[in-house]
Amino acid sequence: MKKFLFKLQPLLKYRKYLEHLAKQETAKAYKDVKDCERAIENFKKIYSEKADELDKQSSVGISALDFRYSRDYLDSIENDIKAEISRLVQFKTILLDRQKKLTEKSIDKKVIERLKQKQENDYMDAFRQNEQKEADEIASLKKARQIRESAL
Repeated sequence: MKKFLFKLQPLLKYRKYLEHLAKQETAKAYKDVKDCERAIENFKKIYSEKADELDKQSSVGISALDFRYSRDYLDSIENDIKAEISRLVQFKTILLDRQKKLTEKSIDKKVIERLKQKQENDYMDAFRQNEQKEADEIASLKKARQIRESAL
């Protein structure tokens, strides 16, 4: 009997490719989220350090102009944090969308894989039945010969 041939193999290959692309897009979106979270943490750390530094300078004595520059710098860091938080929300939305698409692509691929497995199992069952049928025919022919030879 000839080897099992899955007629939808090109479709399965294409769906695996689409799943691979979806995984890459999801990984990139995840990286963007993590990078944005790190940036927020860095800004918060810088803000905290500069605020502590300003407090120390204020207790010792600082000129009004230096205080104003420091305060402006802290305000710009606050604005950067708000902007990064806004970007983070966008990136998380994109990540969720890409995760949904990845799930869909995985399901599409698994449907074809299950069909292939079912067809392969059916093919193997038919092959085994055919082999058993041939073995039974050979055994019955042997038995018929033995009966004929013993009757002669």
